[in-house]
Amino acid sequence: MINFFNPAVKLMDRLRYPRKMAVIAFVFSVPLLLFMYLLITEINADIHFAEKEKLGAKYNEAVMRFVRDVQQHRGMSNAFLTGDASFRAKIIEKQSHVDNDIKAVFELDKKYGSWVPIIDEWNDIAEKWRILGSRVFALRAEDSFSRHTSLIDDILTLMVRIADISNLTLDPAIESHYLMDTAVNKLPLAGEYSGEIRGFGLASIVSRKISPEEKARLTILSSLGRLTMQKVDSNMQKVFQKDPDIIAVTGDRLRESGLRIYGALDLLENRVINAKAINIRPSEYFEAFSRADDAILKLHEGVTSALNTVLEKRINGLTWKRNLIESTAILSFLVTFYLFMGSYLSVTGSLSGLTRASKRIGGGDMDVKVSLKAKDEMEELADSFNDMAKKLSQVMGEIKRSNAELEHFAYLASHDLKSPLLAIGSDLKLFQRRYKGKLDAEADLFISDAIKSTLRMERLISDLLTYSRVGTRGSPFERTDCSEALDAAISNLKVAVEDSGAEITHDALPEVTADSIQIVQLFQNLIGNAIRFHGEAPPRVHISAALRDREWVFSVIDNGIGIHPEHTEKIFEIFHRAHGEKYDGTGMGLAICKKIAERHGGRIWVESEPGKGSTFYFTLPVMDKGKAERPVHD
Repeated sequence: MINFFNPAVKLMDRLRYPRKMAVIAFVFSVPLLLFMYLLITEINADIHFAEKEKLGAKYNEAVMRFVRDVQQHRGMSNAFLTGDASFRAKIIEKQSHVDNDIKAVFELDKKYGSWVPIIDEWNDIAEKWRILGSRVFALRAEDSFSRHTSLIDDILTLMVRIADISNLTLDPAIESHYLMDTAVNKLPLAGEYSGEIRGFGLASIVSRKISPEEKARLTILSSLGRLTMQKVDSNMQKVFQKDPDIIAVTGDRLRESGLRIYGALDLLENRVINAKAINIRPSEYFEAFSRADDAILKLHEGVTSALNTVLEKRINGLTWKRNLIESTAILSFLVTFYLFMGSYLSVTGSLSGLTRASKRIGGGDMDVKVSLKAKDEMEELADSFNDMAKKLSQVMGEIKRSNAELEHFAYLASHDLKSPLLAIGSDLKLFQRRYKGKLDAEADLFISDAIKSTLRMERLISDLLTYSRVGTRGSPFERTDCSEALDAAISNLKVAVEDSGAEITHDALPEVTADSIQIVQLFQNLIGNAIRFHGEAPPRVHISAALRDREWVFSVIDNGIGIHPEHTEKIFEIFHRAHGEKYDGTGMGLAICKKIAERHGGRIWVESEPGKGSTFYFTLPVMDKGKAERPVHD
């Protein structure tokens, strides 16, 4: 099971904590943001859907008034054209109402025409009305009724198209679906049946006679009117069952429209269709069905208002849901970001504490102790670190004691060894002065070799003592100008430089925080080797420094005899002499250089080929300006 997570572990192992956190945040947030985007997009689409439905209801409410007025105009025109001149003034007044209804729809189109594009159909209807209105007094009754009915059919068809365009037809909710069906289909149809009954009936009432065909037609229209109102009542009962609050808006209007339409139909059946003789005045008949039309229009307005209320509640609910999701998402994001940053700062703070403690230990402070506020795995790591620091302090204490003992031993050893060596050397030199030339040549050679060996042994003991004291008797670190340290080293090598004819050059060198005496010794040993191991040409030595990755890389380039590749690492070991006895030396110079570089937190290496010279590199860390650092081993 653990192998399953290996790719993730490898990825995280290659990243620093800021990038780890960024990767986790990206992987976590992208799917969440995508889900939020899709959810909010869907909610916005539902809001847009409902808002468009409201526009459709607004359009159909305006068109319904137009239908009502055209239907009444049809009835008045039919009565006038069949002989009742009293309707002329009413026709003219009604025409102005129809013109205002047309203007109202045009105003809606100016505002919402891009949402409900029905302007072409409406222009056709307006033009038909203009022609009809201008000729109404010159038409025959049958022609007028036919043209009015054709115009009304076009208007009812437009109402259905408006419902289709504005999503009303597609509404999935029960209450809004039945409210839509009532407002778009049932009530306009009931009004049309009422209008046709009024128009046909007025013609018979004005002429005081009715044919069997007219009776049959009025009977059918009356039955259709009753059936349509029953469907209206059925629709509204379903709406009331789903949302009882709508009763307060439409209940009274539903009852009134039922009373008005059923009353008008009863009047038609009792005093026109089934009466032995028609005994009703045209105006009374017209007013009865006009009141029924007004009641249907009021019910239509109530149903439209209820539909708008339902849609508004839906829009408000969706808007509240969207706002809740957005605010919750933002709050969750902020809380997550807050906790995320808290976690990141907790981890980086703990790591910073451990880093500072490590640097203090590296600087020689063995009494450091890490104290973290975290109570997680970092606390366990800090405890382990403190245990390690405690044990390391104990070990370093033992090392210090051992070094002190070793230094003391080295001092005593060098002192004790130097004394007899000096005595031997003095005796050999005295012996050489007294007996040189008095013995044979071989004896003189033996004496000379013995003197040279005592001198080499003395230098070896001095270098060994110097090597042992690099890490224990060094000076405190301070601001050191490497150019000045190089000048001091060259000055110490003045005799060797003059004797060999060496040429020593250098670039600008930086300031570092270091033991200045040891830096002088480092330069002196490297330049001294370059002078000692030169070829036939006079020594040429060049020193430079370059900044790379928070450390200075120094290079000492010479034109000497070079070093064989198999010796490029061994030459930094004590007593190792790459060229054997051919050249003078103790084999300790480069070992001392290595120990000086390591004491300063750097390293040293060489690149060389035999006969092509050598380039020795050593590094020193870049330290803060004005900041001195204690030696690693004080």
